[in-house]
Amino acid sequence: MAVGFKKIIMIFPLIILLFFMPFSVLGETPEREIVIELSSFRLFLYQDGVEILDYPIAIGSSATPTPVGETKVTTRVYNPTYYPRHWGIKGLSPIPPGPDNPVGTRWLGLGWPNYGLHGTNNPASIGKAVSDGCIRMFNRDVEVLFEMVRVGTPVRIVQKKDDSAPPPQEKEVKLSPEVNPGLFLIQVGAFENKNNALREQGKLKVAGYDAEIYRNGLFHVYLEDQFSWLDAKLVQFELERVGFNVFIKHYKDG
Repeated sequence: MAVGFKKIIMIFPLIILLFFMPFSVLGETPEREIVIELSSFRLFLYQDGVEILDYPIAIGSSATPTPVGETKVTTRVYNPTYYPRHWGIKGLSPIPPGPDNPVGTRWLGLGWPNYGLHGTNNPASIGKAVSDGCIRMFNRDVEVLFEMVRVGTPVRIVQKKDDSAPPPQEKEVKLSPEVNPGLFLIQVGAFENKNNALREQGKLKVAGYDAEIYRNGLFHVYLEDQFSWLDAKLVQFELERVGFNVFIKHYKDG
């Protein structure tokens, strides 16, 4: 009994470690980068070198311009409180979350103090150079971006994207929504043993996705629906976040 109890004591911390270990440790995590082009008032999100999001923004005014350079996401705040610049010295009060909050519903702080990407209570300002240097977004847009980035995600702010630069390394999918419009299939595994494919199909069902199995040498597991490029990338993000290995394939009739 004493020996068995000691084994349990030794194994228990390992179980706890595995339970809290992020999926990025257990499997490959897609690499994402935020690129902000000031000249076009646009924010782009890239995954493994492929553009997956493109949003309009507001930038700093001529008196308080948005800095140019490379930084990263350092904080993620859900329903932030707004602290006016020098609020303590000026006798101003912080503004709590709500419809009157100037930074909207999400805050992504940058490595430069007092700068961030955030929502707004003034949607008419999007597309203009009016901020104190931060990047404003529609609340609905920053809420999507918030879920797709993490602390440490690189952020590059430029006046204009350099089209002459060599393309970034592409990994599993070498497609562009502009060049390859149409529908895409999502494959979640290929197995030699049909029982393993059935098990993966069951796990997808629990996660809320219907899948079919096709035999072509291996047993391939595909989601039943076909998706647009952006929808496919969003589904890929959600599935990889809970531990599935996802491959996107261009769908062609025949």
